[in-house]
Amino acid sequence: MSKLHGFRRGDETISITHLPRYKKPVLLIGNGLCCQKIASFDSEEYAEGFCKMLERWFGIDKTESEGEKWMI
Repeated sequence: MSKLHGFRRGDETISITHLPRYKKPVLLIGNGLCCQKIASFDSEEYAEGFCKMLERWFGIDKTESEGEKWMI
């Protein structure tokens, strides 16, 4: 499973990633113990766009969120 982007606040997580059985990226939410698939994206570009929108909503500065975005 390759992670595209992820956000964490305490034990709660939002992940945009690939799962083995899915060709396209998926949206997962979870806690420290498990996660659940909520949606799948039509393309890598849509997944990237969604992540950029979440960054704006959460007020994450691009300079502080390089690589995996595990900071909220």
